[in-house]
Amino acid sequence: MGHDVPWLWFCGNCAAPSPHAGPPPPHARVCPSCGLGLLLEAREDAIPSDRDAFLVVDSSLLIQAMSREAQRFLGLTEQDAVDKPIAELLVPADAEAQGRTGFAAAITQARPDRHLRPAAGGADRARGLSAASSARGLRDP
Repeated sequence: MGHDVPWLWFCGNCAAPSPHAGPPPPHARVCPSCGLGLLLEAREDAIPSDRDAFLVVDSSLLIQAMSREAQRFLGLTEQDAVDKPIAELLVPADAEAQGRTGFAAAITQARPDRHLRPAAGGADRARGLSAASSARGLRDP
């Protein structure tokens, strides 16, 4: 991943690309495709597709948004997940082998091939939740 990867805008709910070439005007930050999600900016190589389940996580590892696919996959509404620590919903697939400090390392060193699974009480498998699409690539405000 080089420094020349472009940054693009997409919807935090449906993953639709922004219709604007650059940053959306402040009055147009809600997705025109679904009317629900805010437009977010991320590196092009971190932008999810409309079939991906993804979470928007802040620098404190709190969930700030969920895609509609993540809501369906985890069986939670966005309202139930926002401002909860990500560790309440997901754990690394190899958490048992990593011990207690593995989760923070998994998020901060996220790779596209590293997948997370729902925490206890979630769905059985986390096919579409990759750490790369949920925790990397988003600019802090």
